[in-house]
Amino acid sequence: MKTKFRGFSKRLNKWVYGDLVDGDVIVNGIVELNNDEIVIERWEQVVPESVGQYTGLKGYMGDKYDDHQEKSVYKGDIIDIFWEDFPAGHYRENHLVGVVDIDNTGTSWVLKNAKYESDVPKQIPSEIHGWSISLEDFEEDELEEVFLHNFNLTSDDITILGNIYQNKDLLEGE
Repeated sequence: MKTKFRGFSKRLNKWVYGDLVDGDVIVNGIVELNNDEIVIERWEQVVPESVGQYTGLKGYMGDKYDDHQEKSVYKGDIIDIFWEDFPAGHYRENHLVGVVDIDNTGTSWVLKNAKYESDVPKQIPSEIHGWSISLEDFEEDELEEVFLHNFNLTSDDITILGNIYQNKDLLEGE
C-alpha cells in the first residue's frame, strides 16, 4: 500500500490528497524526476494540524452527509465501528466510536478515547441453567487505545462521522 496523506487547504477551502512534504505541503503528480530536479504537477500548502495519513481502511460517511461513496479513513477521522454478536444466543448491536490515531509505539492504528455502546433488544439473562453469563464489555482503561487490527473490518462496518479538524463538536461529549 502506498502511503498517502490528506490536508486541508485554506486557499482552496477543501481537502487535498497526495504525498506530504515538510509537514504542511501536499504534492501529487510527479511530472519529471532526475538527478537535478523534480517537477511536480500540483502542490498545495495545508493547515499542519489537519494533516492525516491514510490507514488502509475504508468506510462510508454518516447520515448527515449526502455522500454514499466508499471513502478512505485517515488519521484524525472520527469513526463508528459497528458489529453484531450473539452472547448467550441473544442478538446485540455494538458501536465503538473514537478518533483514529497511531499508537504510542507509532506502529499500529488505534481508536483513541473510544466510547462503547451496545443495544440489546431483548434482555440477556445473567445466568442460564446455573451457568453465569458474561457479556465481556470493554473496561474503561481498554477504551483509551483500541487497536483496529483486533477487528476484521470491512467498509460496511465503519461509518465516518467527521474529523477532528472540521468537527470538533463531535468530541465535546468526552
